[in-house]
Amino acid sequence: VKLVDPIEFFKYKKSGLTPSFSQDLKQHLLYLMEEEKIYRNNAISLDILAEKLDTTRHNTSQVINEHFNLNFFELINKYRIDEASELLKNNTHRKLSIIEIAYEVGFNNKVTFNKSFKKYHSQTPSQYLISLQQ
Repeated sequence: VKLVDPIEFFKYKKSGLTPSFSQDLKQHLLYLMEEEKIYRNNAISLDILAEKLDTTRHNTSQVINEHFNLNFFELINKYRIDEASELLKNNTHRKLSIIEIAYEVGFNNKVTFNKSFKKYHSQTPSQYLISLQQ
C-alpha cells in the first residue's frame, strides 16, 4: 500500500492542470527530451522548457514532479548523464575526452558533470571508464 504524502497531496490541490492535460504535457516533454534532446542546451531553464511546452512554469514543474518524481534539474541531469554514459561506453577509440562529452550533453563545467555523474553511478566518469574495461 502506497501512502499518499499529505504535502504532495495538497501541493497541487489548487492546480488547474487536468489529468489529461498533464498526460499531454508529459508526452510532449518526453518528445522534447528524447527526440529533440533539449537537455543538451546548456542554458535550458524551467522557463524555456515551459515555453517549449506552451504552458506555465508551474504546470511544467508539476508534470516533472508528478510523472518523474524529480525536480527540473534532476530530470535534466538524468538525461544528460544517461547520454554521457552511452557516449563514454561507445567512445572506444577515445575520440572525445571526458570534458568534451560533458559539454556535448549540456554541462557547462567538469565539476558539475563529475558531481552529477557520481550521484547516478556512485563513481566518477574516469572510474566508470575503468570499470567498463574490466
